[in-house]
This record gives sequence, C-alpha cells and structure tokens, in this order.
Amino acid sequence: MATLAGYVYNSSGNPIAGATVRAYVHAENATVDASGSQITDTTDANGRWDIVTTTTQVDIKITFGDSVRWLKAGDDIMLSKLELHDTLTVGKNDLGYDVIFYGGTDSANMTWDASEDDLILNGAARIVVPEGQLVLGSTAVSSTAAELNILDGVTATASELNLLDGDTSVGGSITIADTDGFVVNDGGTMKTIPASDITTYVGAGDITGITAGDGLSGTTTSGNASLAVDLGTNSGLEFSSNKLQIAKGISQHDVAQFTSGVADDDFLRVDGTVIEGRSASEVLSDIGGQAALTFGISNTNAVKIDSASVADDEYARFTANGLESRSTSEVLSDISAAPAAGDGNILTVGDLDSGSITSGFGAIDNGTSGIRTNTFTAETSIVPDASGGADIGSTSAEWGDVYIADDKKIQFGNGQDATIEYDEDGTDQLRIAGTGVVIENDVEIADSKFVEFASTAGTPGTDNSVQGIVIEFLAAEAITQFDAVYVSTTTGRVGRADANDNAKLPAIGIAIEAQGSAGSSVRVLTHGVYRDDGGFGGNMTIGDDLFVSETPGTLTTTAPSDDGDFVQLMGVAIGQRSAFINPDLTVIERA
Repeated sequence: MATLAGYVYNSSGNPIAGATVRAYVHAENATVDASGSQITDTTDANGRWDIVTTTTQVDIKITFGDSVRWLKAGDDIMLSKLELHDTLTVGKNDLGYDVIFYGGTDSANMTWDASEDDLILNGAARIVVPEGQLVLGSTAVSSTAAELNILDGVTATASELNLLDGDTSVGGSITIADTDGFVVNDGGTMKTIPASDITTYVGAGDITGITAGDGLSGTTTSGNASLAVDLGTNSGLEFSSNKLQIAKGISQHDVAQFTSGVADDDFLRVDGTVIEGRSASEVLSDIGGQAALTFGISNTNAVKIDSASVADDEYARFTANGLESRSTSEVLSDISAAPAAGDGNILTVGDLDSGSITSGFGAIDNGTSGIRTNTFTAETSIVPDASGGADIGSTSAEWGDVYIADDKKIQFGNGQDATIEYDEDGTDQLRIAGTGVVIENDVEIADSKFVEFASTAGTPGTDNSVQGIVIEFLAAEAITQFDAVYVSTTTGRVGRADANDNAKLPAIGIAIEAQGSAGSSVRVLTHGVYRDDGGFGGNMTIGDDLFVSETPGTLTTTAPSDDGDFVQLMGVAIGQRSAFINPDLTVIERA
C-alpha cells in the first residue's frame, strides 16, 4: 500500500480547488485504472490531493476544466534543493528500489542495493562515527579506534582465540617436534618460541626431590641431567608415594628376575615368579625327551630325509628309511592323475555327474572343445574372446527364435554406430538408428500398409533437413545445396536447371547437398519435403506454387513470364521456409 500526495496551483501560484486527480497503471498511453482503496481524489481549498494505491507504478492524471496535466511514473526530476518535513519513503514493503547518494569525489557514493538489501559504500566514501557514538543492537561500543586497530592483521580463528580464554577442551594427541611452537609470557609480552627452546631449558636444570633409599639417584654434569635406578633394591618399578618402583615377576610389563646358579649355555625355565637355568639333560627330563634319536618311520622314530636330490617346492613321500622328495609330475604319476598345465589348470577330467560350479570357481577354459547343455543362463553377459572373435550359430546350425526385451537394442559396429530396438516405452515402434540403412534387395510393403515420413506438422523440424525419396546421381557441374537439377541427355549427369534453356529442363528434383566439382556424387530429392530457413528470405506464403527460376538452380514463387521462357511446376510452399517437392515434368514455353 502506497500513499501519494501533492498540490495543484495555477500559473499565478494560487491553489486550485476542485481539480480531479486519478491514478492509472503506468504505461506509454495509460488507460487502465490503478488498484487501491482510493485512486480518485479532488483537490481541497489548499489545492492538496491524496491517492492510496496498491499498484507498484502509477501515472497521475490531473484534470481541471479543459486543462489536463500528467505526472508519469517514468518522469525524471532534477532539483537543486529538496526540503522534506515528513518521512521519505522509496518503494513499499517487499518492493524497494536502488537509492544512490553521490559525494564530491569521483565515484564516491552511498548505494542502497534493493536486490541484495545491502547498504554499500563505493569509491572514497567512508562512514565516520564520533568516538563513543557507535551502538550495535542496544549495546554501545566503548572501544576506541586505536584499540580496534589492534585487530588489524589478526588471522586467528575464533577457536584459536578461545584457547586464550580458558578453553578446557582437549584435542587429539600430537607428536611435538623441535619446530613446533609454545606461547609464553616474556616479561608481559606474549611470544611464540620453538619446542627446541623448551628442551634446552629443561636439560639445563637439576634433578631434585629424590629421597635417599628409593633406589634412585640424580646428577647434573655440565648442564646434562642423568637419572640412575637401582633395580636390586626395589620390589617393583612404579610411581607410588613419590617413589619410582620396579615391578618384578613374569606378568605383562614385569621385569624378570633370575635365580642363583644360572650358567652360560643354560636353557631358561619359568619357576613361579622367577627364571631359573636348566642344563640340556634337565631339559630332556623336563619334556620327557631322549638324548639319542631313533630314525625311521615306526612309532616314536624321528623321520629323516632319505634322498640326496631333495629340492625346494617338491612334495614329501615316505620310504622305508624316511622321506624322499617328489616333483609335481611325479606326484601326479604316483596317484594316477592327469598331467598338469603350466598354469595349474586341469587339462582332463572324468564325467561330472553331480555337484555344481560355484561363483568362486573362476573362469572355465576348455580350449577348442564345445560346451553342451540344455538351458544356459547368463546373469550379466555373453562376450567373445575379442571384438568380432566369435559367431552365434553357423551356416549349417542356425539359431531359432531370438527374443529381445522391450527397449533393448541390437547394436552394430565397434562404436555401436547402428542399432535396432523395439521402443516400447516411447513410440511403440521398431526403430533402426544409425548413419544410414542400405537395403540391397526389393522391399515389399504388406497390403494396406504404407511408407511414412514423419515430421512435425508436415514440415521438417530443423533447418537444412530433408524427408522423402532420394536418388543418387553424378554431378555434371558444381552444385549448391537445394539447387533444382535436370538430367543431361548426353552424360546422364545432373546439372542446374534453367527456365531460360529448354535443354536444361525438365528439373527432376532438388540437390540435398552441395558438390564442388563435376563427377562427384550428389543426392537428389525427387519427392518429399525440405526446409531451408535462408531460402526465399524465410517469407514464403503457404500454398504458393514453386517454379524453376531463370536463375540457374533456384526456385521461385513467380512463374517466368518473358517470351521464350519455360515454365515448370516443381511443388508448393507448405510453410514460410518449407516446401513440398513433386516435379511436374511438363514444360510449357511462354509465347
């Protein structure tokens, strides 16, 4: 809702009462009433009028007698001075406009950007606030400019600054390196020092607070501290009651303690909470072993190698005296199995009358032999060993019916350049797609069926497109796309038809492509439709007849009319840029 008001005065500066003021929707020739609670008013004794409207932009018409004055929404007003005694409103709620206040310096201005709801200072424009007069929300900012300037150059994040405010959260563990930094107070100045300074400082200190009798001693020599631990005087190694103690035993993290009498070459045995030494004979007794071994393959005998030719990766076979080695081929021979291929695959096998081959079996490669089954089910695809490397069926064993699901394609070529598909979810048609289809034999159309060239509203949908019957010829000369062409009676080649020359008539159609020289192949539309957005200036009238023109190769909507001209009807316009071509081979000479 917007309220518009003003005053009406005569040329002498006196107010005009009783003038009619009406609001219209803004337009070059405004005739539609604006909307609102009050769109018409009459000036009072002071010449004042008021309009209340909901229309965004309005034109104001002021009528008094035969005098009419318009106030247009698009009018520009330039004032040297404007004094307001009430609120200035630009636009309305939810619909504002950009407002720009320019300064005395080039490009300096303050802009209210209504599209972004932003107040923007441009150029040299600044905001100057007297110290102590800045209030954010309802809180006055007490900081001075010098205090705020301290933040100039600060790159710390909020989380980093919060660490200085007693943040108690602890992050993940890190490995401290010499180049890592610590923040310290250096006589009232906060500084960052490397971790290497901390280690140097600590290393120069003394070890203190060690009580005599704890089994610990500390010394400092030339600034280097050392700590000695007497493990023999302590019952464990742990910090307890301000003592570093050593835990002895055979549990995890304990320090093992040896019994007396442990000698060189002894074997170690755990005895309760200590380790004792055992001789070789004691170990044999402990484990129920025997000092001398009996070799053989009888019970309690030790088995030994019974062959001088044992090699790595061979298999073991018992002999009367021990073990001998056997190669892969020897093992297969020993167990009457088939020989193995170099890759470990089985080359021959008996009949598999039961069981199944699971998904983890891997590939089956039977060489050149066939696989025979009743029903073969492929879960993903059937592929040849290489592109074009295998056939489906043969000249003497053809496949029966082939069933292809809806919307699936038979794809031809390494790049799938052509496809055959039953488009069930689209056109319900069998669709052959690709760069072109060549039919090498006769095509028979069933009774009551037809050949249809589909197009939008009977016209091709894109520029330079053609639909219809096309025959390929050789060009007798250079030909431009959509030239009307005739057949030469001497060469059988096609050239550009000419309404001035009966020898270059009748035209049999139009070339659908350009050819730059004689002898090149060119295709000719003999019956069908084509679209040429640039032809005829794009302004043909539907139903216009098309004739061979006196300009070689071109068509015209005006029949040649000069004496000696030849008239041949080529087709009819079916759109401003499209034509139906069906040449009438009759040629009429104008007399």
